[in-house]
Amino acid sequence: MRKIKSNRKRVAETAAKTRSRIAAAKLAWKTIRAKEAARKAWKTIRVKDKRYQSGSYYASALEKAWKKLISRVKSNRLNPVCEEAIQCSLFQGLEETLKTAADVHPKATKGGLKEKDMIFPDFSVGPDVKAPKVVVEIKFSRRKQNRRISIMAGCCKDIEKMLKYYPDAVRYMVIFQQLPGEEEGDQDISLDEERLNALKRLDGKCKILYYPTRFTKDPKTLAALKAWSRHFEPKAA
Repeated sequence: MRKIKSNRKRVAETAAKTRSRIAAAKLAWKTIRAKEAARKAWKTIRVKDKRYQSGSYYASALEKAWKKLISRVKSNRLNPVCEEAIQCSLFQGLEETLKTAADVHPKATKGGLKEKDMIFPDFSVGPDVKAPKVVVEIKFSRRKQNRRISIMAGCCKDIEKMLKYYPDAVRYMVIFQQLPGEEEGDQDISLDEERLNALKRLDGKCKILYYPTRFTKDPKTLAALKAWSRHFEPKAA
């Protein structure tokens, strides 16, 4: 009799566990289906909502992310030491503003390696990676003066390539110069108004975000910029 009761107890426990597992499996399946339905609904919203078809929507999100980055730098909550730090901070800011990272595509490649004409912008932003609404290139400048000036040639190439491959997108050139602090001298800044205007002449629609926001007035730096100008000054049309 005891054995029968014991067996009945085991059968009841096994049945209870089985029911529990079945219930858990059903819940998991419902959750998966709900998530999939949410993704499809979100895609439908993005297609129908005109905001997601507008470059200004994504451009506004990028500029908000840039302002957050600069605010963190000025309050000593962020000290970028490489280009990747700028990328990560902007990615975080874009995700916070857009409420999704699905539309942020880092290093999306376009062009051909065999043709030696390839571009992989730091960010392509928009629902379609092949036809992004916003394209971003970043140049990070360390304190070494020669390296700092040499990034201008890279800026020119990036601006020209963005215009060539993404003529319909909102284009951004981001220039960040590493500085030791708020009290640094003008010799640590390698951008002046003439050089900024030279970059703008390459593509009048390309927006340039730069830090620090003031220009150098240091005579030695200005002389060095003038000497280096032949490397990155845009050619006359």
